[in-house]
Amino acid sequence: MNKRIQLPLILFVCAAATLVFSCGGPEERDRPVSPVQIPIEPIEATPTPEMVLPPTPTPTPTPAPQTWENGWSVWNLEAVRGSGLAQRAKEFGATHIQIGGQALRVIEDLIFDAGRQEAVRDLAQQAEALGLKTLVWSRELNLGQGLFRFDPTDPYYAARQAAYRNVFQLIPELDGVVLNFADSPTKPWLVEPPLGVDAPAPAERTRFIIDMVYRVVARDFGKSVWIRVGDEPITEIEVIAEAVRRMNTPELGVIVSHSGWMNAQKEQLDWLLRSFSTQPVILEADAAESRLAGPRAIVSLAPQLSDHRSAWMNPAVKGVCGLVDGGGELVFGSPNEVNLNLLSGLAQGPNFRPGDAVEDWIVKRYGFQPGTREGSLLKSIYAKSWLVSKKICAVLMDTPFSFQWAVSGENAPQFDKQKLQFIEKDTLVELAQESYEAQTLLQNALNDLRQSPDIGSSQAFWDWEKRISDEYQLATLIMYAKQCYWGFQYWSRTHDEQEALLLEGHLRRLETIANSLQGSWSWNGETVDAQSVALFIQSIRSQFPRVLFGAQERKWNHIYEVSLRQISSTGFEISWKTEQPATGRCFVSNSYNTFGSALNAAMTPSTEHHAVLDGLQPGAQYWVKIEMKDLGGDTVRSGVFSIQLEAPDSV
Repeated sequence: MNKRIQLPLILFVCAAATLVFSCGGPEERDRPVSPVQIPIEPIEATPTPEMVLPPTPTPTPTPAPQTWENGWSVWNLEAVRGSGLAQRAKEFGATHIQIGGQALRVIEDLIFDAGRQEAVRDLAQQAEALGLKTLVWSRELNLGQGLFRFDPTDPYYAARQAAYRNVFQLIPELDGVVLNFADSPTKPWLVEPPLGVDAPAPAERTRFIIDMVYRVVARDFGKSVWIRVGDEPITEIEVIAEAVRRMNTPELGVIVSHSGWMNAQKEQLDWLLRSFSTQPVILEADAAESRLAGPRAIVSLAPQLSDHRSAWMNPAVKGVCGLVDGGGELVFGSPNEVNLNLLSGLAQGPNFRPGDAVEDWIVKRYGFQPGTREGSLLKSIYAKSWLVSKKICAVLMDTPFSFQWAVSGENAPQFDKQKLQFIEKDTLVELAQESYEAQTLLQNALNDLRQSPDIGSSQAFWDWEKRISDEYQLATLIMYAKQCYWGFQYWSRTHDEQEALLLEGHLRRLETIANSLQGSWSWNGETVDAQSVALFIQSIRSQFPRVLFGAQERKWNHIYEVSLRQISSTGFEISWKTEQPATGRCFVSNSYNTFGSALNAAMTPSTEHHAVLDGLQPGAQYWVKIEMKDLGGDTVRSGVFSIQLEAPDSV
């Protein structure tokens, strides 16, 4: 254990100077990644003769990194204090712990906040004793309204370096820094010098700031420096990538945020990993799934890890880091603890199968073998959990729904999907279908749980039942919230009297659900409780006149009980029901969410439908989407369902 160093007075003076310029960053958000814009013109920058930008120093040799990093990150200070976090991390095979989010905004928090400093020191000491590393986040830059000369003789340059120097002297057990530009009060590439001083190009400004920190952390103290990317727009990520290339420092690490790879299109993700292919890369994951329904739900990472296998198998990727707290609640002791096993299992490389890891966890945690009814049931719930949460919180499988959206005006959100910009009745029905599918899956899971005596007699049953029941209530709440939000958009355009009655009915139903809401939910960076829903309703009420002559519930034409059953090595049967007589068709594709020609499968109005597809590829996976039109002309579209054809045994 290193002995704490007594700081010279002059370093405290330099550090205090940072108070003049420092300010806290905004709260963490889960931003969607911008559409792919490739190729992006390279950024050229040549420093002017007046500004001598120092080259990146040759780093002090550091111990060789481990083959695979299995990091944990905590974003709430409560998770840092007294949670036994280091010991739990050791038990799950973690290699390091990151402290960021709300727990640590800027490096100065560890200088001027004695309580925060003590909590981080205690955790770092516990981690060091167990052979774990501790990394702290810092948002750079924190200039406020200040200017920066991009000159190493500038007083602010010395003050920033003094802040990092002070921290590593105050807490010598720390092992490195994670620079987070996405939530920085002042983005490095946007920093302007004083009037009359020429500014370097954006990539060179960013390189200068990274180098400013790297000189102290890596060269003077032999610690590691990481840069977190993925929450910025594509053009800004390119600036950071160019800055890192100019650093020419292979030891500089890159952490790709959860949204930066799990929400990205494949082409964009491939581009991002290529951009940082010369650096060690860690992929961040939300083990607590705080962005989809929150830690109170059951959400497994297994489907996402399976879908993004090419990412964690990329040669540039050297590890993962999982967020273990969401909404102030730790993942330990919940069904989502399985995600910690999944993340640690990625170290196995090509041999790792997420589905098998879930089975192993069910046996270890609950004692149910894979072949039993109970073991199969729990695995099925895990397998569908991410899709269920996505259908609840996302809008047509895209942007997560928010109770903080402005109903109209300049602050109203802009959506990529045209159907969300110019609302028709069909869109309202499709939005309801999305939530309805989540409700159906949750209700089926509840029914199966209650009919499984071995689960019902266990203590785990009550936890699973409560979580799924609460999530069902959330799905219903969000369904009516979507109808109120986009129903108001539709009524504002048409002033249709019938839609006014339906909107009034939705508002009243939403009020009733909100008043019975148990506790609060946290996802996508916001808290959802009765008060936040009341404010949401009030926002619509202020622009929508209460209908004096009543309200009305919409009669939904839902698609339900969708079943895909293989009937041969080259074919399968699809069956489904609708609540109202309808005709329709189904789309089938061997590529997820890319549907072309349609199969007319329900030519006569009915509530029960089926179709048979043959001549397909044995062993291939297929995706199905259903579209139905009722007698009134309204169209409802299902979500996407899939089936994996089993190939015949080879002779």
